[in-house]
Formats: sequence, C-alpha cells, structure tokens
Amino acid sequence: MGDNMDGAINGDGPDLHASLIVAHHDRLNAVMAADLDALVKVVGEDMIYVSSFGKAHTRADVAAALQSGAMKIERMESYDISTRIYGDTGREMGVLIYKADTKMTNGGDVTEGITCSTSIYEMRGGNWFMISQHQSPFEGSSIMVELRNATAADEARCVELLGELKSATKSGPIRPFGETFQMLLSKQRGEITLAQEDTETTGILGMATVSYNLALRYGGEYCQLEELVVTPAARGKNIGGLLVQRIVDNARARGCAEIGLYLLETTEHNRPFYEKYGFEVIGTEMRQTLV
Repeated sequence: MGDNMDGAINGDGPDLHASLIVAHHDRLNAVMAADLDALVKVVGEDMIYVSSFGKAHTRADVAAALQSGAMKIERMESYDISTRIYGDTGREMGVLIYKADTKMTNGGDVTEGITCSTSIYEMRGGNWFMISQHQSPFEGSSIMVELRNATAADEARCVELLGELKSATKSGPIRPFGETFQMLLSKQRGEITLAQEDTETTGILGMATVSYNLALRYGGEYCQLEELVVTPAARGKNIGGLLVQRIVDNARARGCAEIGLYLLETTEHNRPFYEKYGFEVIGTEMRQTLV
C-alpha cells in the first residue's frame, strides 16, 4: 500500500495526515463488516456519497443498505493513497484520494475492478469525519453492471436475446410473447432480470427469466429458472453469475421454498457453473410437448 503524504497547508504536521489515513481505513473496515456503530464514528451525518453510477447516497441510505444486505462489499483494498490538509487548527479539512481493488453490490448496481475515489473529511471534536465522497471507475479496468427488472420498452431486446439462446441451444423457434411478457413484467407468476453495462454503448448484456409456481409439497411457491442468456461480447465478465445470484436472492426474498432449473443436452456442460451457486443434481426431468 502506497500511503503518500502530499504537501500541507498552514504548516500542518504529519500526524494529521497519518490520522486521516487511519480514519480512512477505519471507514473501509466499518463498511466491509457492515458495522454501523463503527461507521458513525468516522462518517458525518451530513455525508453525501456519489457512486460510480452517478447516484447520490446519504449516510442514512448507506446504513440502511448495509443493514438490509442490499449493499455488500466483498473486496475493497485501497492503495495509492494521497492526502492534503487545509484550514486552521481545529477546523481542518482533509482530502484523501485513493484507488481500490473493489467488488461490491449496492441494490442492482454491481462494481468489480479498480475504482478511484476522492473523499473529503472534516475535523470535528478532534476526530476526522468523512462528509463527501465521489467514486468513479478506473478506465478500462472496471466492470459496472446494473441489474434491473425488464420494462415494456425492453421487449424487442428480450426477443433478440431469447433468439440467441434458442439458436445456441437448438431448442426450437420462438413463440409469440404477447400476454406472457406483460405477466412477467407484473411479477405475478415470474419476472425478467436484465444486466446492463452502459446504455449508450454496450446496452443490455444478459437476461434471466424465472417462473414462480405453486406446489402443495412446499405449502407455497417455488422458483424455476427458465432462460439465462449472455451476449457473446459480454462473456467472461461474470454477467451470468451476477444474474444467477440475483434471481436466487429474489426468490429467497419472495419466500420461495426452492429454486430449480433443468439442463438440456446442449447445456449440460454448464452444470459446474450452476453448482458454484448452490444448485445440486436431484432426480431426472421428464416433459411432454403439448403445443
């Protein structure tokens, strides 16, 4: 880790730089552990955090997301840290800039790779409190993916993605969506989750569709993964894994007793992939075509 103490204003000493870096690491440890008690000791109540997706969050937003599990930070290893101190004694402001090897999820926003952040701290009662932070991806080294539910405007793209899946698996022609697409949008009997990296360039990179079904043996619903497709250009970016984890999380939050899927002969090679996400081989699937 390269901790660099840059030039100072108003004759500040190295202790202020060192304590600022300590506060930075204390904050990272707090968010990694979802430790809200520790978080409020280094983050001001008036803090504003702007994510790599350009979304603004307050301290209350971050605390609620950590507490609910919507924000999960698996990795955030900071390096190339530099600091500047401004202001009079007892009223100092600190600027801390760093890069971080990051893997985090915040709701539907997924960031993986190198990010760059600028944090503003204020000295209050002898302690540093972060009051502002802006995070951005390091060009060419980060994957930023938004996982979201499909809307009516996505129908044409969903047809294209399903066509790619049908072609790859040789599973027959696409039948008209019609009412089925609208029902999936309503989430009454299923839903469609999309992975989107950049609306202006790469657009929608993948799609997962599920159905929610009733069974007496469960006394309620179970979930079935119906289709999972990732565009060829997006393969190798873990888009499929992000989609699978999201539908598992959605099914669990909905109260489904189980989630399942079936593999065709042309998709049997994906078994190890699904096993990484907790799926197990149980029994044999049997079907009869009716239409």
